[in-house]
Amino acid sequence: MSARHTLLAAALFLVAASRAAPMAAQASAITVSASQRVIRITARYQGDLVRVQGTALPSDAIVLKLTSPREAVQCSQKGKVGPFWLSVRQVRFEDVPRMFKIKSTVPLDDILPQTEQVEHGLGRAGLKASMAVEGGLDKNLYLNELILIRERDRRFSFAEEGVRRDGDKYQASFFWPPDGPPGLYRIEAYAVNRGRVVATAETEVEVRAVGVEAWIRSLATSHGILYGLFAVGLAAVAGLSVSLLLGGRSSGRSSASSGAVTEASGSVT
Repeated sequence: MSARHTLLAAALFLVAASRAAPMAAQASAITVSASQRVIRITARYQGDLVRVQGTALPSDAIVLKLTSPREAVQCSQKGKVGPFWLSVRQVRFEDVPRMFKIKSTVPLDDILPQTEQVEHGLGRAGLKASMAVEGGLDKNLYLNELILIRERDRRFSFAEEGVRRDGDKYQASFFWPPDGPPGLYRIEAYAVNRGRVVATAETEVEVRAVGVEAWIRSLATSHGILYGLFAVGLAAVAGLSVSLLLGGRSSGRSSASSGAVTEASGSVT
């Protein structure tokens, strides 16, 4: 009797193992890579386009998030003082990413509840939950305004359905604006299934100033006074050059021009 029970248990174990094997082979996973790991900012830099690609199960939705180091940001709130619009308040924001962009295969709200978005820092809900406003102000109101400003600057974007699929492969692209600051940026990929994030992967892209651009940025951040003197000197040289150029072109007509001016001033008098 015990031998029969043993054989039955072994048979059940084999059946369970054979059914579990395909399920394990289909466990959610995702990969991600970028077309370039370094973006070089030169004097002629006009922004750049980075292509992102990877693999995931066809049954999983995909969300991509581009983020950067965070910083404090101070903005001026305008208000009407009499007939004029003036700065009436300084608003300070904490933990603001320099860049934040979302792309997905389908709209986020269709695949992830708000709680899951906040937990993983995805979408507008996740972004707002990760930032703060000082001074006891209406957090939702002021963060919405800040997000709108950054969207106009092309530093924030929420491109739902911005990820293209081809079987188990996917691809998308992110645009770095010309004024995107140097630093280390992170691209995170999320596989989503049944309202949950089931797998993640990430890669990094470094934005680096080189050549004259790097020297100017270093001077501006580390030696503010020298940078100010350099800027003033450069402006003076540019002004002098323009003055000499215009003066040289008008020298052939100087006598006629002076006569006309004298005559005009005489008639006015």
